[in-house]
Amino acid sequence: MDRRYCLAILLFITLPFVFALPASNLQAKQRPPKRFIVHGSTLSDTGNVWKLTNKTFPPDTYHFGRFSDGPIWAEFLSMITNIKVRSTAYGGSTTDNAFIQGFAKEFPVPSLADQIAGTKRYKSKEIVFVWSGANDAFQTWFKNYKNVTGEESAANIVKSVKQIRDKRAREIVVFNLDPLYLSPTFAALPKDAYDFFKTFVTSFNSALQKADFSSLKKSNVRIFNVHDFIIDTVFPQAMNTTGYCLTNQGGCGEAWQYVYWDFDGHYTSWVHSEIANEMKKFLGL
Repeated sequence: MDRRYCLAILLFITLPFVFALPASNLQAKQRPPKRFIVHGSTLSDTGNVWKLTNKTFPPDTYHFGRFSDGPIWAEFLSMITNIKVRSTAYGGSTTDNAFIQGFAKEFPVPSLADQIAGTKRYKSKEIVFVWSGANDAFQTWFKNYKNVTGEESAANIVKSVKQIRDKRAREIVVFNLDPLYLSPTFAALPKDAYDFFKTFVTSFNSALQKADFSSLKKSNVRIFNVHDFIIDTVFPQAMNTTGYCLTNQGGCGEAWQYVYWDFDGHYTSWVHSEIANEMKKFLGL
């Protein structure tokens, strides 16, 4: 039988199945992500503040500048997907320094808006992550900087997402705020501190959920509900949800049993690994 005829028959048989595949499946096969770009603050910092402070902060009881006892979620996600990651996040960073200045110790740090401004453009095969807003609340409460609300901070996130899209990002994942008000810090503070943070987180997450990204053509914006994931999935698995592992004498040696690494409410590396595993499923990778 003529070879060209055989090829034609084969194409005739297989092409209908190819075109019958869902567009999303075809896109996923044709355009797998090649890199993760992470913008944000403390929980996404892979050592940027550490370098800024000449490796003096956070101290040696933290894992090479991570605000944890080991790798953070973005690094775990890179490991389990074999996709490179670049983080521009800084511990202490706020949504916008023009709105409320962020600090790591006494050092001013780039805000989310600054991190995005410092990025020339994004490539089509990159996934851009945004996790920011917590330090707007911390600066408001502990530094008496100004009276910032969750709605205002969420509006900054929406603005930043649009700026990311303007720089040609196709895939954008936005974290809502995790349950800051459950961290060990608030056991030592008056109830009005807890009330402020819970109101801030609730209003931030509600505003973010209601945000309309439909005008951002050729981009896919998704909200990752880390708040409910921490409460509904991480907390039930942990042996200690109220204490923290790091003391003046060093780590407890059993950080995997804890949700919190330190008094300030930074998560253990185990929690970061759980976030990464959930994110992998969320992305369908």
